Amino acid sequence: DPEEEKAFFVRMEKNSRNRDMLFDSQRPEEKDFGYSLSNPIMTSTISYSEKYLKSLTSLDGKPFTWERVGSFCMSNIGGVEHVMVDKYQLYQNGKEYTTLYICPYGHSSPFVPHGLKLKEQ
Repeated sequence: DPEEEKAFFVRMEKNSRNRDMLFDSQRPEEKDFGYSLSNPIMTSTISYSEKYLKSLTSLDGKPFTWERVGSFCMSNIGGVEHVMVDKYQLYQNGKEYTTLYICPYGHSSPFVPHGLKLKEQ
């Protein structure tokens, strides 16, 4: 059906625009980047969120374990309404280290929260 096909392409275009807007809304230069619901790390999928967390370390190079402890619907991020953001508790040596917020509906971010780093690939 041509109408269904047209509706599909309109939805896909909107999704693509939303991903761009979400990615562009990141403010990695701010100290709250990744540490606040309103300035989350962007990834492209939930599985990429896991990949990102696997490559994240403290400044001394020690890796983390983590637990997804919830998700929140933000009313507006970067002009996109009703955006889901996941909350992750990071641990080192079994002790709570920090909490990060990741939105798996943007494009995958190369940016890192203040005080953390990514393993060299």
